[in-house]
Amino acid sequence: MAETTLDETAQGRPRRVRPSCRLLCQAGVVQTALDQELDTGRLVLGRHASCDVVLHDPRVSRRHATLNVAGGGITLEDESRSGTYVGDSRVTRHELKDGDVLVLGQSALVVHLGGAVAPSEPVDGLVGESPLMRRLRRTLREVASSDVGVLVLGETGTGKDTVARALHQLAGREGAYVHVNCGALPNDRAESQLFGHVAGAFTGAEHPAPGLFRAAEGGTLFLDALDELPLDAQPKLLRALESREVTPVGGTHPSPVDARIVAATSRDLRQAVADGRFRADLHAQLSDFVLEMPPLRDRLEDVLLLFASSYGAEPPPLSAGLLRALLGHAWPLNVREVGKIAARLKLEGHVDRLELAPVAAEMAHGRRLVGWVKAQRPTVDGAMAAAPDKKMLEELLGKHRGGVSEVAKALGRSRKQVRRWLTEHGLDPEAFRPE
Repeated sequence: MAETTLDETAQGRPRRVRPSCRLLCQAGVVQTALDQELDTGRLVLGRHASCDVVLHDPRVSRRHATLNVAGGGITLEDESRSGTYVGDSRVTRHELKDGDVLVLGQSALVVHLGGAVAPSEPVDGLVGESPLMRRLRRTLREVASSDVGVLVLGETGTGKDTVARALHQLAGREGAYVHVNCGALPNDRAESQLFGHVAGAFTGAEHPAPGLFRAAEGGTLFLDALDELPLDAQPKLLRALESREVTPVGGTHPSPVDARIVAATSRDLRQAVADGRFRADLHAQLSDFVLEMPPLRDRLEDVLLLFASSYGAEPPPLSAGLLRALLGHAWPLNVREVGKIAARLKLEGHVDRLELAPVAAEMAHGRRLVGWVKAQRPTVDGAMAAAPDKKMLEELLGKHRGGVSEVAKALGRSRKQVRRWLTEHGLDPEAFRPE
């Protein structure tokens, strides 16, 4: 029996914890296997029936690799000719870290040193069986039952809108789910769009309008790109949140409103407060419960399930090269990037096996974004880095053929912000559009 690590139960008593593994892919086919505890000191992985973990994959050696489990840690020893990979890096002897993904032939498995995490009930749109996603789904179910406001932090493409929708659905609120892109609110009309207006309140206001707050009555108001909210609108938003009532522009009588507020940003509001771009009291009002979305590079074991889900049907088997690329990529644009890769491969039509070649250039471009996206990662305590540099903007404009909307989506920012950056660097989108 292998040595185990000590953990604590909910009552504070120590319990034994054994490392675990889970099969992610076998012979190129994505798997949905359960976690398996590693309770022996030495486990052999391979194709032969005598192995402790048998992989039915002709590209796996009869005796491919060995896992030595001791002291709560695991050492991998490769014994094959074709090689064993951690992500896309070939290894011969390797001390595994928690969450490392091993690739053998056209098969893959993940290793967890802290023991198996109990499965969680499914939540629409939140795909993945990593410990991070299982805990996230449980947390959402707990938070959804209350009316507490939620601030969702996360890099572009991590699924902040999906979480907001999940909170709305799990809460069972009968009203509408209203998505507001704060970066798209015009400075001179932000108040009327949020709170409505009476007829004649300003030039062009021929008819009264209820506003987005009242449109979400009994439901959920999702304030996306919160850090882009115009400064002039922030004190009025604070007042509406504190009083739970809104007064339309040009009106004199406030109306009560019952809308749950979920906000999200890919930037750090603490830095925005320090820079004078965001009110500290509004930040505090919206931060009753802060939820951080994990970037995909921190849960690589979920990539294949996300890929299969995005593909839309059971995908053909993945080649060994594509499998290693998917599990070794840093995914700077997160879940959104997986969807684009899956969609591109689906264009190949009916094939016996999915290969890396059709998406190799796109994944290489993604690798160049990794450093900038990591620097932009929002945290509860840390500050955010500055805007993308000129070279990054030129690359994105070239890739998207001068489309500012596409560049904004790739960066998780508003078109208005991207246009400011382009102006600062003297870049004209028209110059990147084909003649």
